[in-house]
Amino acid sequence: MMQNPETKTFSLQSIDIELPIVEREEWSNGASLITMPHVRQEIYFVTWEFDFDKEKMLSLPNGAILHKIIKEIVGKKTKKYDSKEIKNFFEEKGARFNVSTTSQSLVLRLSCLAEYWEPCLEKVVEIINEPILDAKGWKRVQRKLLNRIADLKFDTEWEAGQQLKEQLLGDNDFWNARMTSDAVLAVKDEDLIKAYEFIMDWSQLRIYLGGHWKVEDQIQLKKHFSKTQSLNLLVENDVKDVLREYKYKPTQYNGAQFSLRWGRLLMAPKDVTYPVALMAAKALGGYFGSRLMQVLREEKGLTYGAYAYVAPYETFTVFEIAMEISKENIDLVQQIIADELNLLSEQLIPDQEWNTIKNNLIGDLLLSLDGPIALINRFRALDARGLTPQDFTNQVKMIQQMKPETVRDFFKIYLNPSLFKKVRIG
Repeated sequence: MMQNPETKTFSLQSIDIELPIVEREEWSNGASLITMPHVRQEIYFVTWEFDFDKEKMLSLPNGAILHKIIKEIVGKKTKKYDSKEIKNFFEEKGARFNVSTTSQSLVLRLSCLAEYWEPCLEKVVEIINEPILDAKGWKRVQRKLLNRIADLKFDTEWEAGQQLKEQLLGDNDFWNARMTSDAVLAVKDEDLIKAYEFIMDWSQLRIYLGGHWKVEDQIQLKKHFSKTQSLNLLVENDVKDVLREYKYKPTQYNGAQFSLRWGRLLMAPKDVTYPVALMAAKALGGYFGSRLMQVLREEKGLTYGAYAYVAPYETFTVFEIAMEISKENIDLVQQIIADELNLLSEQLIPDQEWNTIKNNLIGDLLLSLDGPIALINRFRALDARGLTPQDFTNQVKMIQQMKPETVRDFFKIYLNPSLFKKVRIG
C-alpha cells in the first residue's frame, strides 16, 4: 500500500530586498527621469506617467468620465484611427505598447528590443503629440465606452464593488465614479480638449526606465521629453450629436446570483500596521487554503471563490471581502464570514497555518520584483504613495518577524464584523 509522502512547512528566515534607484533627474519643467537597476538583456522597458489635476478634471462637466475617453484616444493613431496599424508597428519590432489609467494619471508602457528603440520612441511621441479625432473616430470611441457600460450593467460583481467603494470613499474615489451612458453622450468637444490638456501636462511627467540602457539612449529620450510640449486635441467637425440615436442595453440582473462585498477603511500604506493588514487578508481569504475558501468552498460548497484583500491608496487602504453566491445562501454566508472574523480575533493561528500564510505572502512580494517590468511597477507604486524602497524592505522584514498574536489583535481591533460596510447586488 502506497503511503502518503511526508510534508513539511518551511519558514523563510532571511531575505534581502533592495530596489536601488540608479538616478533620479528632475527637469526644469517639473518632469523627472527615474532610471531603475540595469538588467543585463538587450530589451528596454519604459513607463511614462502623466499625473493630472483631479480638481481641474472634476470642475469640467462630466469630468469623471473624461479621463476614460482620453485613454481610448491615446495609444491609437487617431488621425486615421487605425489601432491595428499601431499594433502591427510595435509587434513587428518585437515591442509591446499599451495605455492605462490610474486614479489620477495616464500611464503608457513600452517594451522593445534595443535595436528598435529609436523608431519606437518616435512613434510614441507621434501618438501623444498628434491626437486628431474626426467624427468617425469620436463615434467609435463613444460606442466602445457605451458597449462597455452596457456590459457592466449585467455584471453584479462590478456593481457591488462600485457601490461598496462609494459607501466607503464618497467623493474621494474619483477614479471609481460610476460610468454612465448619459455622461459619455453629453461630452462636448471643448470639454474633451480641456481634459486632454489637464492630463497630458508635461510638467507632471515621470519616466521610469528599466533594462540595460545606454547613456546615449537616455540622452535621446530626455531630448524628446524634457521640453515643454505644445499639445492640442483637435476635433474635426461638429460631433456632439453623432450618437443621439444609439441604443444601449438596460440594466438587468438574472436574480439567481448575488455579488457580496464587505469592506472598511484602514490606515495608509505608510502606517506600521499595513503589513499586519496584508497578513490578515492572506489568512482570511488570500490563498486557496485560507479560512473563507476552506469553509465556504471546500467544506460547504457555497461559492466558487471567496477572497479577502487590501487595496492601497495614498492616504488610506480598503480591506475588502468579495464573493459570488446564490440568492438563497446570502444570510448563511454572511453569518459564516462574521464567525470567521470573530474566531480569528479570539484564537491564535496555528503554527503550520501561520508559516504557510507568511511564506505565501512573502512569495507574492518577491514575485512582484521578478523582472524589469515588475520592478518598474513596484517602484511606481511606492513612489505614488510617498514610500521608498527601504519602506518596502522594512515591510518584508516586519512580515518575517511578525507573531500570530499581532494578527489576532489586529482582527480584534480593526476587523470586527460590525465595522464593515456591506453591499449585495443581485
